[in-house]
Amino acid sequence: MDIINLSPQQLRQAADLQERILELQNQLRKTLGSEGLTHIAPGLLAEPGKKKRKMTTAWRKALSLAQKARWAKAKGAGNGTHLTPKPEVQPKRHISPALRKARSEAMKARWAKARRAGKSRP
Repeated sequence: MDIINLSPQQLRQAADLQERILELQNQLRKTLGSEGLTHIAPGLLAEPGKKKRKMTTAWRKALSLAQKARWAKAKGAGNGTHLTPKPEVQPKRHISPALRKARSEAMKARWAKARRAGKSRP
């Protein structure tokens, strides 16, 4: 349902409900205090209009590497430079057509030898 299609009475009712929800959330915070809020599901007391931020893979990896560097430094293993990430995409290896042909012929010879010996595998 679009908010544009709502009647003024429905909009007032929605605004009243929102105010009641905010009041109840404030009462709950006051009643439970800071320790009690840890046992409540994260989405229940979220402020209206605030979105939950998602952690990207790159961000998670950066945090992980930073933490590992701190651990290494605390243990005296140096400055943590050995923890730099490897490149994610390795360059493809190039096989020359001559080498590919030689490997193919060698495989065919092994398979022929295995078939002559009565095996299903080389």
